[in-house]
Amino acid sequence: MRLVTLVGLAAFLAAAAEARQAGRGMEGGCEAYAWDMRREMAAWDQGGTTLAALAAGSPEAAAVPLGRRLDVKLLPVGDVRFAAAPERKPEAGYAGLVPVSVPADGTYRVSAGSRVWLDVVAQGQRIPSAKFEGHGGCAKVHKSVAFALKAGTRYLVQVSASEKAEVSLMVTPEP
Repeated sequence: MRLVTLVGLAAFLAAAAEARQAGRGMEGGCEAYAWDMRREMAAWDQGGTTLAALAAGSPEAAAVPLGRRLDVKLLPVGDVRFAAAPERKPEAGYAGLVPVSVPADGTYRVSAGSRVWLDVVAQGQRIPSAKFEGHGGCAKVHKSVAFALKAGTRYLVQVSASEKAEVSLMVTPEP
């Protein structure tokens, strides 16, 4: 009986340590970013562009402007047809698709002002993220995810797992 209890306790402690590790780096305020986020922080204070997220990919939809805060109105997750299955399956909440094109090959950051899951998709395939940083205590940019993108390719930023019906986003080239 003691062995079973010890094994159970060890499993619990291992799971707790893993959960702490997964959340590491998400604490701290805006000043805690290791990345140079001055441009994003300054642009976040400017007036945002309000737009409605797409429920499905559309080749006719105009790409969003880069370097500006976008206040995106999302849809109930069940109303969205994702271009590729999100890396983390959303069970509930809000979601949507935002079309993006970039002027030059390079690494671009997709930043979000609240807790959401972000994927970037091209031609039905998720683009792997290059790196990630987030700080839940930052009132402007909750997280930023970097992706290697190419000019001339149409991308969709897939927003999912949002608890809110509106999320602020920004797409910027890395400095």
